[in-house]
Amino acid sequence: MDSAEFIPWLRQYIEEHQIEVIIPSEGFLHAISENYSEFSHLLPDSVDIDVCKRCPSKVWIQQTITESLQGRSWRLPIAGIVRDRGSVSD
Repeated sequence: MDSAEFIPWLRQYIEEHQIEVIIPSEGFLHAISENYSEFSHLLPDSVDIDVCKRCPSKVWIQQTITESLQGRSWRLPIAGIVRDRGSVSD
């Protein structure tokens, strides 16, 4: 299914099948992000869209923790965030 077709399909599916709750995956949350307010009432414990966009992101969590450490390790494993080809050494 083309991504442009997903939201209209989802609306129709929810209506036709009388869906009352959706347990979302990270991919689902990304897919509905532009229409989050329309579907958030179907998500258990839904939160503000800004929180929703940050929480499933492992990169955002790693970056936030790393930036907040300021030289301390808190016994975290060595890790890095690859943003583009220039972020990786040969």
